[in-house]
Amino acid sequence: MIVPFLRLLSLSALLIAANVARGQAALLVLLFGDKVASEKFHFTMDIGASLSTYPGLDVGTPRTAFYFGLGTSLKLSDKLYFTPGLMPVSPYGARGLTNLALDTSSIVAASKSDLIANYISVPLQFQYRFSERFYVAAGPQVGFLSQAVIRSDGDLGSGETFVMERDVKDHLNSIMFSFPVDIG
Repeated sequence: MIVPFLRLLSLSALLIAANVARGQAALLVLLFGDKVASEKFHFTMDIGASLSTYPGLDVGTPRTAFYFGLGTSLKLSDKLYFTPGLMPVSPYGARGLTNLALDTSSIVAASKSDLIANYISVPLQFQYRFSERFYVAAGPQVGFLSQAVIRSDGDLGSGETFVMERDVKDHLNSIMFSFPVDIG
C-alpha cells in the first residue's frame, strides 16, 4: 500500500539545516578531503517536520513529528537532481484515535489514543529546483518498521488519569512503501 507523506521544512529547521550544512561540509572535507563534494555530487543532511497518516485508518488526524536523515544529491541537469537518502528517523501515525481495544479492565474510558510508528526509510527522490532557494522533490520510499506503540490517556473513573503505552509492532506491516513530497 502506498502512503501519502508530506514533509515541510519549518523556518527554524531551515536555519538549523543551514548551520549544520556548513559544519557538515567542513567535517566531510576533514574526513575525506575535498573530493567528496563537487558541483554534480554532494552529501546532504535532512531535518524537518512531517505530516503523515497511517494506511487503513479511517479516523484520527495526521501526526506531526520531526524527521532526520542523510542523503546525497546528484545533479542531472541545471534544475533536476536525484536525491537518494537514508532516514533513520521517519515518523508515521495518527492522533486522536478512539475505540481502540486495550488489554486491561481497570481502564474506564480512554479519551484519546495516538498511533506512533517510526520507520527507517530509504527515499529515492527526484528534486526540481525552481531557484537557488526553492525546490519540490518527490519519489518512492521504502521504510522498515523500527517502533510502533499506541499511547492512550484517559480517566480511571475516580478522577485519576492514566497514560498507557502498548507495543503494537507485531500488528503492523514491517515494510511500508510511500511516496513523499518535499517542499523546501
